[in-house]
Amino acid sequence: MSPHDDVHGVAVTMGLAIGRNNTAHLLSATPSVVAVLTSAVAGVIGALLGVLTGIPNGAAVTCGVAGFVACFLPLIWYGRRRALRDVLTHDPQYPTPGVET
Repeated sequence: MSPHDDVHGVAVTMGLAIGRNNTAHLLSATPSVVAVLTSAVAGVIGALLGVLTGIPNGAAVTCGVAGFVACFLPLIWYGRRRALRDVLTHDPQYPTPGVET
């Protein structure tokens, strides 16, 4: 745990390694999980609407995939944009000594 509230201190508290690939952490973070689950529901709704309209099963699956992608991409875009904005505009009260922010 870090007692500092700058980007470096928050990363240490979250268990992130500075300068390393943290893809696993990104995929398991709450906003990513919520985006995947919400998009899965949208995909199921798209597939069910396809089945209800009487189109073939393959086309209904395509509707489900399209629903998933149409929901997932904006959620990930918004989440990334929001996180970057928060990082760039954060003014730390207790910066880590010797680390430039």
